[in-house]
Amino acid sequence: MPSLIRKLPSFSIPIKLALAFFFAAMIPAIIAVVFVFNTTTESTIQNAHIHLESMSEAHNDVLEAHIKSLESAAAAIAEAPVIREYLLSLNAPDPTANSEQVEHAQLAEELVHHMQERLWGQTHHIFLLNTAGRVVLSPPHGEYDTPCRMPCDNPTLLRTRLGSHIGDELHDAEWFENALVEPWITSFSDFGDRDHFHQLVLHLVHDKNGQPLGAIAIEVAIDEVIRFLTHDFKLGETGRLQLFTRDGRPVVHSKKDQYAPIPSPGLAQTIESGETHIGDYTTADNRKIYGIYLPSSVYPWIISVEIDQAEVLAPVIHQRNQTAAMLGGISLLIALAGVCIGLWFGLPLRRCAKAARQIADGDLQSHIPVTRSGDEIAILQCSIESMRNRLIDHIHNLDDQVAQRTTELATANHKLLATKERYELAVVGSRDAIWDWDLVSNSFYYARRWTEMLGITSDELTAEPIPDLWLSAIHPEDTDDFNEWLAEIIVRDTGTYECEFRLIHPDKSSIWALCRAAAVRDHTGRANRLLGSLADITEMKQAQQALADAALTDKLTGLANKARFRDRLEETLARTKRSGELCAILFFDFDRFKVVNDSLGHNVGDALLVSIADRFRSICRDSDLPSRFGGDEFVVLLENLKSPDEAQAAADRFLKVFAEPHEVMEHKVSSTASIGLVTNELAYDSPDDMIRDADAAMYQAKAQGRGCAVTFDVAMHEQAQRRLRLEEELRLAIPRKQLRLVYQPIVDLNTGQAAGVEALLRWTHPEFGIVSPVEFIPVAEDSGIIIDLGWWVLDKALARCAAWHHDGLDITNLPININVSKRQLLSDNFVAGVRERLAHHNVPPQNLKIEVTETTVVDNRAGIAPLLQELRDTGVLIAMDDFGTGHSSLSGLHLLPLDVIKIDQSFVRGCSQNAELLSIIGAIINLGENLGMKTVAEGLETIEHVAAMQSMGCTYGQGYFFARPLEEPDFIQFVKKSHGNIADAA
Repeated sequence: MPSLIRKLPSFSIPIKLALAFFFAAMIPAIIAVVFVFNTTTESTIQNAHIHLESMSEAHNDVLEAHIKSLESAAAAIAEAPVIREYLLSLNAPDPTANSEQVEHAQLAEELVHHMQERLWGQTHHIFLLNTAGRVVLSPPHGEYDTPCRMPCDNPTLLRTRLGSHIGDELHDAEWFENALVEPWITSFSDFGDRDHFHQLVLHLVHDKNGQPLGAIAIEVAIDEVIRFLTHDFKLGETGRLQLFTRDGRPVVHSKKDQYAPIPSPGLAQTIESGETHIGDYTTADNRKIYGIYLPSSVYPWIISVEIDQAEVLAPVIHQRNQTAAMLGGISLLIALAGVCIGLWFGLPLRRCAKAARQIADGDLQSHIPVTRSGDEIAILQCSIESMRNRLIDHIHNLDDQVAQRTTELATANHKLLATKERYELAVVGSRDAIWDWDLVSNSFYYARRWTEMLGITSDELTAEPIPDLWLSAIHPEDTDDFNEWLAEIIVRDTGTYECEFRLIHPDKSSIWALCRAAAVRDHTGRANRLLGSLADITEMKQAQQALADAALTDKLTGLANKARFRDRLEETLARTKRSGELCAILFFDFDRFKVVNDSLGHNVGDALLVSIADRFRSICRDSDLPSRFGGDEFVVLLENLKSPDEAQAAADRFLKVFAEPHEVMEHKVSSTASIGLVTNELAYDSPDDMIRDADAAMYQAKAQGRGCAVTFDVAMHEQAQRRLRLEEELRLAIPRKQLRLVYQPIVDLNTGQAAGVEALLRWTHPEFGIVSPVEFIPVAEDSGIIIDLGWWVLDKALARCAAWHHDGLDITNLPININVSKRQLLSDNFVAGVRERLAHHNVPPQNLKIEVTETTVVDNRAGIAPLLQELRDTGVLIAMDDFGTGHSSLSGLHLLPLDVIKIDQSFVRGCSQNAELLSIIGAIINLGENLGMKTVAEGLETIEHVAAMQSMGCTYGQGYFFARPLEEPDFIQFVKKSHGNIADAA
């Protein structure tokens, strides 16, 4: 406390007295105000909580009563005999044969329609389900003159004039089985593809024996629920009443009004515990509120009542401000009174202080007057005057002594300062610890930095001789090297020597040290003294280790990279070859990773790779080495195996772990693994050979359907060799002139005439024969050869266009379609290269149509869409190939720079057996027409395919029905003959 007082600022006595009066009066007052304010605040908050609780319970009771009334209505309808008889009639062999059954059906319609009309507004629809989960009766709202029950064969009537739920199949709904057992209330949830949310009140319909016949369902009107909930709700200006589902979604009419995040931590706590929570919270949009979250004990909802804290505490804050203003005025009056009292005492004391300051400054000649009589201040003035006189006498006696001693001290001090300055400059100028070891006396001089590096204090130096203490601190693994180094210094004649070693601190931590030393010798050449320095090089060692680790670690996942894995595998193969131990490697490729990258972006793809790496760490043993080779390829080394079955068991364990979806960046992503397995039983000498065979086994796993593990065998090695040979030969295919183009016509379905042509690449190898594009195109994609092939195809196709024009043929106005891979599209200067080739061959841009796959078009990487738009701006046409097989968003299709949509042949070939595919194709054609795009149906092979596409208004067709890919002369003949209609061609 005295030291704290000495640190306080120095004030005059009037100010101190004023401050003393101020604090003596204000501290109790402030404490009282704070107490009253806190008490008032707590009372206000408690009252607010009680009010919120009563409001939420009251509105919950109203809402429960509303739903109970709908339960009663559902029970009344379900217990009506006409409903029971109607459901029984549906199960009869011939429901229309019995007039009495028909009459029951009509009565059931009228009853449900009447109840729907009476309850309209409180409900959306009332409909009847049979035991198979199919809606068999669902009247529309308003008058109707047609049956509203099943069966009904008119699909248009089902959705336009009858009830909107007729024919719906709801047997997969999570509530359906419960509804066939007892009355059931569903939560608020989606309803198929409709744009609104619903809640169903269901009641079982059973026969006289108690067997279930079906269930009556009342679809609650969400708008009426919200109106019931918010009726007569008043809670200040910021009060808000909301209804949430048990999983935290706000109950609203339309799906588009939904939002993902749970707005309040209180709501999240209620969802997790199922109990009421009330208190103060901070919402997702950073509002501070008081709220209550009341879950219904009967129905699947949560009532939320919230009000801003600022509004609740506004009166308390206003009262606090008024009290603070009053305290300010009182404190000013008290301070003024303190100043007046301080001046009365302070002026004479200030004179005493001035006199004392003069004495302290050496002014002993000024007389100190006595201005008071009888009190303590007068005594103080007299004492200071007496002290002044005595000091004058003592000063005269000391002057002679000081003069003599000053001369002596000045000489000694000059020598001491010079020595100290030289030492400090030498030590401070370096971060090294300077030491001096006298080998004769075994005495040791050290700088302070030396003890810091050993991690000890000066007190610990007395425990044992300093050299022994130093040597005992050296790491045991470095002791022999240090002793050899020390012996070499002593024996050698001259020179400075260095040694690196570790020092162990008393707390078991360690540092790396660099010791430099030289020996001082006597006239015989014997070393009698060692001089040196000790430097801390821990950071340098750590940096060197970090660089070494970084060179062998994958930056994204933190796993070992390919170089580190290969070194470890090489060591393992050498060791196991001597010991006969069994090891294996698992080569992983993760399915759908490319789709994730293309559809969700590279950030999600990178996050998926990190999640995959975390799973490797969680399942791998300490002796296993997981690594990432690049992309989505991971390899794991398994050591110390007892049998090949143990490796297979490990692969099965990995498959099970990676079958679970990954939660990455608010996406649930499934990416199963395809695994290639190989053991060292084949006596591998090279790690590259073993990795190559594991890779081949992995490709076989992908070919077998993905999500499985395949063990390497000789046949796979032959396939891998063929793939490698294909890659080598494909690089030489262009200079060896083994490639050619064939042409498949694109036909106008209205006129039957050729309206375009697609140029397709073919490869004839002298040894392999005709190599299918299905085999060599993936090889070209993986190896990067696809870019050179793409430019070759473009050059050859444009050259043929120019030749046809030069020969005066009638096909010069037909655009020629060229397939472009994503890799070529993203290569440098693609658009400039297209322009140069168009100009070189003198082909109009509108005669060229670039085809890109759907997954390429919707790639969310910046640059794809602008690049296509730049191509389109030059006059080149853009077509989306394989539409329907990728992951495009139909809502964003109008933003893409496209001229043509090519419907994938998988839709066309199955349309004759699947009416749903016809509906999808019709939707695609209508979508293209509305967006001003032409549509081409691929894979037309039969007259039925052609007729179906014509009936739906498809513009163009392409497929074997018209022509296979043709050599150039055959294609020219096809175009010249294509003047009849399609029926003639058939």
